[in-house]
Amino acid sequence: MNNLLARCTVSSFLFAGCGSSSPTEPLRPSAAPPSATVTIAAPTFVTPVHDEQWGWLEQPVVLTVSNAAVTGTSATPVTYEFDAAVDPDFAQIVHNVQGVPQGSDGHTRAGLPRLPLPTFLYWRSRATNGTATSPYSTTVKFELEGQGCHLSPEGYRDPTGNPISEEYAEALINGCAEEFPHTVAVYGSESEAEGYAEELLLRIIWHLKLAGFDAAQQRNPSGAISKDKMNIFIRNTWRTYDIFALGVAGRPTTLTGLGQVRPENPVFSDGIAD
Repeated sequence: MNNLLARCTVSSFLFAGCGSSSPTEPLRPSAAPPSATVTIAAPTFVTPVHDEQWGWLEQPVVLTVSNAAVTGTSATPVTYEFDAAVDPDFAQIVHNVQGVPQGSDGHTRAGLPRLPLPTFLYWRSRATNGTATSPYSTTVKFELEGQGCHLSPEGYRDPTGNPISEEYAEALINGCAEEFPHTVAVYGSESEAEGYAEELLLRIIWHLKLAGFDAAQQRNPSGAISKDKMNIFIRNTWRTYDIFALGVAGRPTTLTGLGQVRPENPVFSDGIAD
């Protein structure tokens, strides 16, 4: 009887030792948690805003977005791409910059190069960490004005405080010549030089009108419309100014400043708009 009890006790111990609760069985490693998926929201535009106008003196334009919201963690830092184009579909991109580091103040910025010609531009931005890329921000359209279109009248006021003065007009005239350099280039014939000088004169008339002046072409005593003189209404009277030394073959048209001449004989024109 005692022998039978001993055998049962040993058998029970051996059976129990084969169970999964035995401390001698190696532990199975627990499965690693799945890595979090990184998603990046579209950045939000800050400036320029829709339909904003940027003048020549306000350039370079700085494109600014609020930093994109990131869900999940990644060791790779977030950078930004900026596009500027002349069409809303971004088929004609005039400036693209990638790899812009995320700003530490909650905003990320990228400067545009100074663009000489007036135009409407569209811009957008997106963020990436190399594996996840955000959608593009909302497309923003803004206007970029060329030199001569947006000169400040400060410092160009006559004694009455009126910005409609010879000094302000001359600043606008010089700005237009810089904005349209082909009109004062060297040409092979006098007729070409004079033709482009006339184009510049008409562009100047448009810009003067845009700035608040009344301007016109000048009819010479011979009856011909002048290519190097114009009329500007300043201090309650029409005044005629000689503004060019007309070019000839091998020599460009040059601006001479506002030299007042007579008689005043304005020929009204809308000029040539940009």
